[in-house]
Amino acid sequence: MSDSIRPKYWGTISWDGYDGRHDGEFTILRYKLDYLMEDLDYYLNQYSNRNPYVSCASVEDEKGESQDITDSAKKFLQSINKEENNGK
Repeated sequence: MSDSIRPKYWGTISWDGYDGRHDGEFTILRYKLDYLMEDLDYYLNQYSNRNPYVSCASVEDEKGESQDITDSAKKFLQSINKEENNGK
């Protein structure tokens, strides 16, 4: 399947700095929703010392139209983190 007709899943992780000098963000693109969620979780853990958060997530269809899935992504990530913490 060509990249131009596959849905694209975007996610951005952000962190706030102090004194406005150390803030930043990291955006990823994946072609499956499962991969996006898996990688958002990975990078939230990878950058945990920066107090990261999911600032936005979206899906873009083959026509280039986007739909915001930020709230759904945040809820999903919270649920898997609760499951991981309950298992410890």
